[in-house]
Amino acid sequence: MRKYVAQVLAATSIIGLSTGLVSCREVTLSMTNGISELSSTTSIVDANPPVVTAFLVPAFQSSLLVSEISITATDNLAVTEFLLTESESSPAQNDSRWSPIAPTNHHFSSFGTKTLHAFAKDAAGNVSARKSAGITIAPPPPQSGSPSEPLLLQSNLVYQGAFRIPGGDFGSPQYSGFSYSGTAITYHPGNNSLYMVGHPYHNLVAEVSIPAIKSSGQLSELNTATVLQNFSDITEGNLKNINAGGTPYSSSLHVGGLLVFNGRLIGNVYAYYDAAHNAALSHFVSGLNLSAVGDFQGMIRVGMQNPGFVAGYMATIPPQWQALLGGPAMTGQAGIPIIGRSSHGPAATVFNPDDLGSSVSTVAATPVLGYPIEHPTLGNYGHTDAAIPAGFNMSTQINGAVFPVGSSTVLFFGRQGLGRPCYGQGTSDPSLDRQPVPEYPTVMYCYDPVSAAKGSHGYPYSMIIWAYNANDLVAAKKGQKNIWDVLPYDVWFPVLPIGTGNETMGGVGYDPERQLIYVSQKNGDPGTGYFSGPVIHVFKIQ
Repeated sequence: MRKYVAQVLAATSIIGLSTGLVSCREVTLSMTNGISELSSTTSIVDANPPVVTAFLVPAFQSSLLVSEISITATDNLAVTEFLLTESESSPAQNDSRWSPIAPTNHHFSSFGTKTLHAFAKDAAGNVSARKSAGITIAPPPPQSGSPSEPLLLQSNLVYQGAFRIPGGDFGSPQYSGFSYSGTAITYHPGNNSLYMVGHPYHNLVAEVSIPAIKSSGQLSELNTATVLQNFSDITEGNLKNINAGGTPYSSSLHVGGLLVFNGRLIGNVYAYYDAAHNAALSHFVSGLNLSAVGDFQGMIRVGMQNPGFVAGYMATIPPQWQALLGGPAMTGQAGIPIIGRSSHGPAATVFNPDDLGSSVSTVAATPVLGYPIEHPTLGNYGHTDAAIPAGFNMSTQINGAVFPVGSSTVLFFGRQGLGRPCYGQGTSDPSLDRQPVPEYPTVMYCYDPVSAAKGSHGYPYSMIIWAYNANDLVAAKKGQKNIWDVLPYDVWFPVLPIGTGNETMGGVGYDPERQLIYVSQKNGDPGTGYFSGPVIHVFKIQ
């Protein structure tokens, strides 16, 4: 038997051309023993594009990340996807930027007067005509009495090169050392060196030199640091004493941040999975001599927020901004497990590290930035509908902060998943994405060729830097803005020459005299044997 198939498109008299639907008749001619048989089936094809009926964009904005955008569209059947673009050209049906949910924000690349265009698409792939809206984006004027210093652009952050961290134990338990480390670092101006936390199982701290910086995409061409001080427990056995009253916390903990300040080493600790919100204390003080004992003071509460907002990265505040912000340093934490206790995006609380001491139980502190679970302005942890590269999602990590001298910019450093967020078992097979794991039906696969772990995914990944205007933080300190209404004026995605595909950033150190920023790339150096260490990348502010 032979079959011959033809498709015939015709206007459907029943449905009518006014609906934009046409019938598609599939005619099949079968030949059996010389006898022909004719059969046909009819299906409906949608030829009518959606219409964007409303597109609202703020007329003025002080941030390159514009929020409060609203899109409404209609279709004769159903609108399935939306797209925002600065281009007038109609997007292709297979454009990767199509989103099943209407976008509520857009990231512009520069200040000025802009035009944004909205498109909608239906299930048949029909794309609407564009609907456009204009917006003017300009930085806010400085607060009264604020320094008139410039905002940094991405072009002001110039890559210098990198160096490696040595393998070995250096006083730590065997096969640990700097493996899987780099989560907390700080610059020591006295030695032109870095203090670094080692293996996360032990939370010990060592000091390393800064060798000559080389720019290369080959690890073998980079210089390796020298260990100046071996690993030591700078908490002197007090790491777990972070419950109210200084009682021990029963589960895993991590040193969240380090800061050299006025001749002392400031640190903090956070509970990794504090579902009951038992942790209350976070910060401590030690000396710069890691082998000395008896110089530990802590644990101490900083402010009245949950430690999930403060027990992480720390940064000094330039002298000309300290009175306006209420202190000489800031501390923050974001995006850690049990997200309800932490910030959905960069967070900053101003405090004075000199107030930390053995006779103090709580240090005064002022939040100037943060996104609690009730106000996830940058994005909600649990959303899985579409990628929002500049926003917060379950794959976002924030691990460092720098307030560069001579600028009005505060920078936050981290890792961002640029793909659709997903929580589940990582897989390198794209056909399994969002499918249930046979052995565990309540768990689904997440396509992630660089991480097979069960957890949060958002492949592909990138280093990310959020740039905030310090004047907005001053406004929040004065009560003129809510801390969750402060938005970054720009978001950058630097590309590192030594990539792993799973760009996980660790801590950040800052040398204000040379205007150098040291950024730790966790597991950037696979080394040999048990060792998987960080690579330290160096940027210069110019």
